[in-house]
Amino acid sequence: MPHTTAALDGFPETVTKKQAKQTLKCSSQTIDRLVKAGKLRAYRVTSKKTLINVEDLKACFVEGEARA
Repeated sequence: MPHTTAALDGFPETVTKKQAKQTLKCSSQTIDRLVKAGKLRAYRVTSKKTLINVEDLKACFVEGEARA
């Protein structure tokens, strides 16, 4: 049986918390506040790794929600 990525279609693209803070030019605490406020969706993969939804990140960047 061949492997297929069809099961992954529709899954959100994500970046690490570090990449998100570099993109928005802000601190980790700001990312945490945006997640807590519901402006960014975050997925905790391990106790040390959190992934952030790219579409939410783009929305924050466009709306200017996160300022350095």
